Amino acid sequence: MNFAKSQSRGALRQYGFITFCVTVCCVLLSGCGDNVQLPTEQELAQFQSAGPIMPEIDLDLLMACQGRIKDYRISRDDLLEVLLPSNLIQLSTGITSGGLLSQSHLTRVDDEGKVSLPIVEGIDALGKTLSQLEAAIVAAYYPKYTSKKPSIVVRVSEQKTAQVSVTGAVAAPGIYELALHKMTLVSAIMAAGGIVENGAAVIHVNQPGDQSDWIRQEKLRNAQQPNTASDPKIAESRIHLSFQQVEPSGVGIVNVKDGEKLLYAEQIDVTDSDQRSEVVTRITLAHPDVPKGYITSRLCELAEIIQPGACSDKTSPQTALNIENTGIRPLNHPLLLPVKGMNIPFADISLAQGASVVIEPLDPQVFTVIGLVERPGVFQYPNNVKYNLLQAISFAGGVDEIANPRYVRVYRQKADGSVIDATFAMKDSIPTSAAALTIKPGDVVAIEQTPRTKMNLMIAEVFAFRVGAAASMNYLYYDGSDLRSGN
Repeated sequence: MNFAKSQSRGALRQYGFITFCVTVCCVLLSGCGDNVQLPTEQELAQFQSAGPIMPEIDLDLLMACQGRIKDYRISRDDLLEVLLPSNLIQLSTGITSGGLLSQSHLTRVDDEGKVSLPIVEGIDALGKTLSQLEAAIVAAYYPKYTSKKPSIVVRVSEQKTAQVSVTGAVAAPGIYELALHKMTLVSAIMAAGGIVENGAAVIHVNQPGDQSDWIRQEKLRNAQQPNTASDPKIAESRIHLSFQQVEPSGVGIVNVKDGEKLLYAEQIDVTDSDQRSEVVTRITLAHPDVPKGYITSRLCELAEIIQPGACSDKTSPQTALNIENTGIRPLNHPLLLPVKGMNIPFADISLAQGASVVIEPLDPQVFTVIGLVERPGVFQYPNNVKYNLLQAISFAGGVDEIANPRYVRVYRQKADGSVIDATFAMKDSIPTSAAALTIKPGDVVAIEQTPRTKMNLMIAEVFAFRVGAAASMNYLYYDGSDLRSGN
């Protein structure tokens, strides 16, 4: 009995000395710090501008496809029904109308785009609206054949149609026949039953022709030839302007390139006239050889697409393109359009015969929290919400309070596919300066181990082990019956 007690006391004293030494060493080592470097202002700006890779919209190609035809315009092979006053029919045939005030006459638009009517022939109809053709018919009859202006009504009996294929994230993928005046992106999507409930990420529009060559020719025709002696500006045909939409509104990154060389990039709200003016000024200050008028015009046209009426300073808006006169050739690459609100295309555009529309489904967006948190994992990121850094950490159950981390690092993908990160300070388990930092889809929030957190965890383990060991020793010391029984 005395021997056992003596052994127990000795073990407790020896263990107490060891734990005391370990504790002192841990405390001393914990003062070494975390060896973490916070980002500079420039590094932080680069981090905040990074994010998910967004589709890069070719503004020239978008403008070439933009001109949506609002009024029906007559096409070749259209079958038209023309309501003519009966007296004009009588002049042509010599047959009385039997008391009818007007009679119907059917005529088809020929290959030359003309229609023929009683008495008059070869009336130009191609490309005209119905009201414009009615006026042309009145002019053909009055005053040559009648002393009173006739009342003319034109209807489309048979329309020329065009085919468009719609595949991907729509209710009913397939090939659809649409009237020419309905050959637009939105009309094609509606014909296919609309975008599926889960939404779409991006739309690929493949036109059966290459507008990019047409664009280059238009630029060369409209741009002034640069004179290196007096006008050192870059030829407008070399300038490439693109837009990467960040939010469903007009917020996005404007990229200005000279061929493949990136000259300037900045995130702005393109629907804000002040921001447009400021970014144009900054671009021209940084690159005086970039045509200012071209940049101003394109940004203005883009603002009008996103928010009609947003560009009060617009100069010469792009006129609607006639589908039959675009001079289509083999397409080099499709036009990419993001989707806002999960079911509304970024912009409605005109489609040519044989166009194909591929709607890419919206993949579930996520963010990840790892490291010294209670429940690390991957978390869903709904499209209609925004989470900040504090909320992201709370999704993972908060930080490990024993480790008491003082820093959190966020990893984010840049537009070129590389990864950038930024570290932010924490106090009392809360990111002090970055609690409201917006977390973007794909971000990885990492609360990583540092020398200090390792020491904190080691100290906690040592104390936990000491308490357990001490309880066992006390049990052996005070339980005399067990010692006597030899158990």
